[in-house]
Amino acid sequence: MSGLLPFIALSVGFAAILFLAPLSGKKRKTGLILLAVAVLAELLVFNFKAVLSLGNTPFSLEKDKAVITETSGGKGEAVSFEGLDEQISALRIKVTMSDETTDENGNKVDRCNVVTLTVDATDETQSESYRRIVSDHKIIRGITDSEYVKVNLSGKCDRLRLTLNADSGSVSVDEIDANVRLPFVFSYLRLLLIFGLSFGAYLLLTSSVFKKPLESSFGYAKRLTFALTAVFLICAVVLTMIYNLDRTGYVFSDYRSDSGNQISKELVDAFRAGQISLLDKPSDGILAMENPYDWNARINAKVSYKWDHLLYEGKYYSYYGIAPVILLFLPYNVITGHYFPTPAAVLLFGGLGILFLSLLFFEFAKRFMPKMKTGVYLSSLLILQFASGIWYCFASPLFYEIAQSAGFCFTVLGFYCLIRSNVFTDKKISLPSLALSSVFLSLAVMSRPTTAVYCFCAVLIILLEFFRRKKTEGFPTKNAALFFVCSLAGFVVLGSAQMAYNYARFGSFTDFGIQYSLTINDFTRAQFHFDQTLIGFYNYLIAFPVIKPEFPFILSNYSTLGVSGYYFTANTNAIGIFFRALPSLGLFRTHSLIKALDKDKRKYVLPVLITVCILCPLIIIFSIWESGYGVRYAADFSWQMVLGGIFVLYALKKDRLSEKFFVISAVCACLVCLALTYSYFSPAGSMKFDYLALKGVFEFWK
Repeated sequence: MSGLLPFIALSVGFAAILFLAPLSGKKRKTGLILLAVAVLAELLVFNFKAVLSLGNTPFSLEKDKAVITETSGGKGEAVSFEGLDEQISALRIKVTMSDETTDENGNKVDRCNVVTLTVDATDETQSESYRRIVSDHKIIRGITDSEYVKVNLSGKCDRLRLTLNADSGSVSVDEIDANVRLPFVFSYLRLLLIFGLSFGAYLLLTSSVFKKPLESSFGYAKRLTFALTAVFLICAVVLTMIYNLDRTGYVFSDYRSDSGNQISKELVDAFRAGQISLLDKPSDGILAMENPYDWNARINAKVSYKWDHLLYEGKYYSYYGIAPVILLFLPYNVITGHYFPTPAAVLLFGGLGILFLSLLFFEFAKRFMPKMKTGVYLSSLLILQFASGIWYCFASPLFYEIAQSAGFCFTVLGFYCLIRSNVFTDKKISLPSLALSSVFLSLAVMSRPTTAVYCFCAVLIILLEFFRRKKTEGFPTKNAALFFVCSLAGFVVLGSAQMAYNYARFGSFTDFGIQYSLTINDFTRAQFHFDQTLIGFYNYLIAFPVIKPEFPFILSNYSTLGVSGYYFTANTNAIGIFFRALPSLGLFRTHSLIKALDKDKRKYVLPVLITVCILCPLIIIFSIWESGYGVRYAADFSWQMVLGGIFVLYALKKDRLSEKFFVISAVCACLVCLALTYSYFSPAGSMKFDYLALKGVFEFWK
């Protein structure tokens, strides 16, 4: 039984925690019942195939009596048996996978990691021709449990054919056993989810401490905020470790690397050489083309070119922001002579974003939602983090994700400092926080240009605060001047630097150059079609989840809405924010909030709410139509919409907020976002759980 002892130890550990925790008798009893349910579900439900095979009597299928043929491409074998006359319910296929080596001719032989198995058989209901019993089962290197496969036949089997194909290299069959007992595969994560979510939801709904308003338990809420954030950061580290193990074998990437991508290396080399164009020169072939931006034309001309780079007036440039280069990659290269690894950079920026998103929500709740119940606050924090969209960056940390995670990080930091500056409160304005806010929001634009809309929101907030203070406090001229200097200096200085960089490259202060990309589509001639923008609105906002009795149970519902023409789809993972984070539905009650607020509050609250949480996300979704759909883009706008929805619900209900709604929403956010994240990781090839010894942790059953 795979992992039986650790599973027992984990279950006993949970039980011990329940006994030692300062819980009432009723809560302890409920916890033990929920733990027992989770353990029984693990044993009997999620391992039901293993339970059904306990009475099996194994026997061997002799390989020397089989007909063995090579599959097409020479990457596998087809093993056929005839005249078996046996009842067969399960198989175990032991194979030998090729390692990376060279053959007798000196040709490289790739390492085989995954073998696709197809099982065909005849039985008493179909004896003349093969019936496909199992298709696309995976046998994974190093995972013994993957060698077992359940087969369902009617009566005795006469002919059996096993077809094995390697993902690379080659594979050969060693042993085949029939009617084996299928292994129990225990999942620690599954047990933790079932028990943790159910017992956590129970505590949030019943514990008196969670029923207290936030204003009377700020210290307690802050400690819990850090605890939950630590869990999220650990998850980010684990995802990065799994990514690296899958590709390089390292727990973390090589920090002595001499290679990199256009952000981690090419821009670094260009800046160190004192130029803004990249060092690599375009080939004569692509420079001679009439339209080098036409993807098919490049393929047909068979010219060499650098993918997803900008080509402008005979030089290569990078579209992606220079803030991560200046702040991280360039200093690291100057100090060490090596290039900072991309996965670690994405983890660094994304982790900082996760940390400060929690701090931002705590500061926001403390200032603007003090009467919110602590349980509702914690549920909201979970929803905000799960639905942020940053998790997809850890799965595929390429140079795209460097820009995405850095933009996410600096946007969160900018608004965190803006809230800390005490805007729209009666406290004294913190000028350092105000200054830092403009710096971080400017760095967000220098990382990811789509975040520029939030800078305009920040300027609006600053102006509204100035007029509010002028009306209530008089705001002396000297203080007003200092206020504007601190609040706008970052925008002016860094914004000017970015515009100068743009002008030096493309002769325009506002041109970031994306239209010159050597990518799939020709952005210089792409024509706008309004109905194509609707694809993004549907998939980012309202695509509802599809529930099926197959792992991961909650599935994507991506749709192109039947729109014709070219539309790039990076991945088909789509569940709308209104389903990933149910409180975001509160945005639809904004009109009710307009009626509920008095004139003065309406004048200052609504412009911020409508711009930051509604208009800016919609503008971003609208503006990226040309880049197509990619679920990771949601990191640009998801948390803003969730926060806005939470605030609207609070402002309308205040202390009468439905605790059950938020607790249920937190559980749903966890399940939906984890399912969507898994579906994104595996097909994208960015995080292949099947390569890991932890396979049983992430799969309920096949």
